Amino acid sequence: VDPMSAVLPHLGDHAHDDHHGQPHGWRRWLFATNHKDIGTMYLLFSFTMFMIGGILALGITLTILIGGIDLSVGAVVALVGTTTVYFIAKNTGETQHIGWTLLACCIGMGVALLIGVFNGVFVATTRMPPFIVTLGTMLIARGAAYAFKSGQPISFDPRKETWFDALGNGKL
Repeated sequence: VDPMSAVLPHLGDHAHDDHHGQPHGWRRWLFATNHKDIGTMYLLFSFTMFMIGGILALGITLTILIGGIDLSVGAVVALVGTTTVYFIAKNTGETQHIGWTLLACCIGMGVALLIGVFNGVFVATTRMPPFIVTLGTMLIARGAAYAFKSGQPISFDPRKETWFDALGNGKL
């Protein structure tokens, strides 16, 4: 029994080469070099996801270095994403224009900026612990993200998703 097949059973139950000499199973996944193969796509997807977490971790690191903590980061990301997608979906034109997508992104970043300024000013002026202030902000942001569409998904017209897809898939 191949030990990697036990770890990655969905990628093949054995690691022998096929009749053309090409690896399959977990070896194909691990050694894929063609852009269309799953290995490269998986690495690109992982890199994109790690970048999002890395940017958030950088902000949290700076906050912790100055002796604070921000519990509202995840909820603010959800609210910003919901706000941005909501405004992108509000486009009434026949196609999605880059200007509308950028405006929606700026609105989302403005929401994040307002929440960050509120947290900072409130902690600085009231001398309340950042833990308590950002805990409250987290609950408010999470509730606002849910209340945007009463918990319902925001849908798009498939013909309008070109710029949004390019932005979200990291191809812009």
